[in-house]
Amino acid sequence: MNKLNLIILILIGVALFILGGGFGSYYQAEKLEPQINALRGLSSEVIPSIVAYGKITKIDGKNLTLTYGEGSITVKIRDNAPVYYFIDSPSGEQTKKIRLEDIKLEDSAHVSISISSDGQLEGTTVAVHVNSTK
Repeated sequence: MNKLNLIILILIGVALFILGGGFGSYYQAEKLEPQINALRGLSSEVIPSIVAYGKITKIDGKNLTLTYGEGSITVKIRDNAPVYYFIDSPSGEQTKKIRLEDIKLEDSAHVSISISSDGQLEGTTVAVHVNSTK
């Protein structure tokens, strides 16, 4: 085999390698498209928020980790997010506005979540629940 044939074979090999990488990238992008569309839908004005529920198992600044069963999610709470404390008692439900710093570990909470323009989850409202009838 002379040098010219060897160079041609190497160039064909490199071209096939590049084409294979291009097709692989295209295939992976096609697989991600449904997930990207779902995120776009959840961040639209038509769906203002979704709700996460669970026990608060970690508090790290403005980040709350909610756990329910085997699943958990960590959500950064927006700076201006209202935080409410709901108490179910025999005399009826009582509600008061509290600060994020007043939340305790093991509290049960609902966190309204939206998806920010940069694709991150952000808590828009926190509702902490206590049942005093137990």
